[in-house]
Amino acid sequence: MSKLLIIFVAFTLLLAQFSVVESSRLLQKRQLDSLSGATFGR
Repeated sequence: MSKLLIIFVAFTLLLAQFSVVESSRLLQKRQLDSLSGATFGR
């Protein structure tokens, strides 16, 4: 039972870490897009 709980917690942490990385990458991409848009007058 405790082993299952540990696995669940580890999986949740991994998922949270992945979502944070993904969202930050998307945010960076959006910032880059807006910067290039401002530079090229799009």
